[in-house]
Amino acid sequence: MADLSSFRRLADPHSIEFGVASTVVIGALSLIDPGPLRPGARALYRTTIAGLAAAMTWVTVRHETASVEVRVGTTIGATGATFGLMGAGEAIDARMQRGLQRMGVHRPRLVLAATGAAFAAATFLADRAVAERQADLGDEPFGWEDRPLSDTVRVLTAALLARTDSFGAPELRSQLVTARERTFTDERFRSPSFVQFVVADDAPLAVPGNAAFPVTARFATDDGTLYVVTLGIGEGRLSSLEIVEVTDDGAEPTNEVERWPEAHEVTLHVETPQGTVPLG
Repeated sequence: MADLSSFRRLADPHSIEFGVASTVVIGALSLIDPGPLRPGARALYRTTIAGLAAAMTWVTVRHETASVEVRVGTTIGATGATFGLMGAGEAIDARMQRGLQRMGVHRPRLVLAATGAAFAAATFLADRAVAERQADLGDEPFGWEDRPLSDTVRVLTAALLARTDSFGAPELRSQLVTARERTFTDERFRSPSFVQFVVADDAPLAVPGNAAFPVTARFATDDGTLYVVTLGIGEGRLSSLEIVEVTDDGAEPTNEVERWPEAHEVTLHVETPQGTVPLG
């Protein structure tokens, strides 16, 4: 039972057993000087290197995807790449060995093996730290949930859509009846000035399908900063509602509001061939 447990840990790319084993094997293989090897021995050496790459790739990909096709394809690709780069790798190895010898190092293979093992260990520890960090965070911060629209957002969106029957407004108004908001499950990642809509699959689609709705809302905060509320349409559906600071000369916005304005706090504008004009 203990042996089976050890084997399972060895097949975990983030386990200490895997890290130690991969470091030792890479270090041991680095002790071999491929330069003087005969063709048969060189073929065996290269096959061993490619086999190690295949095994490590399979173990790693196995923990990232359940698709056997992806695992096999990635492993074959890694093995092929290892074989393809073997000649160049051996040439670099030979130059490094000669360089160490010119520096007076009596056992250059030991230095190369130690360097290879240290690099393998450092890579393993870095990957393990990332995996532990992701495990601590869990999926929640980057998860999504659909929830009802706030009354303020729904009323504000309805006000924009009520001022025209063009640009697919009737279809968009129909979508708004059952539309919901898609947002992060973790409140720390939510924006107070952006809403992503979720619309029913069978909802009527608007034309044009991808555009910024021409009716916008403008308002100013107590400090005089001017903002515009824009409604985005994507693939014929309500896509997003966003508040953006209005700046001079196209400067990058630097401020963000902390709440959505009420409908009575905004003035509506519409884009025309003559520019954006207020609606009476």
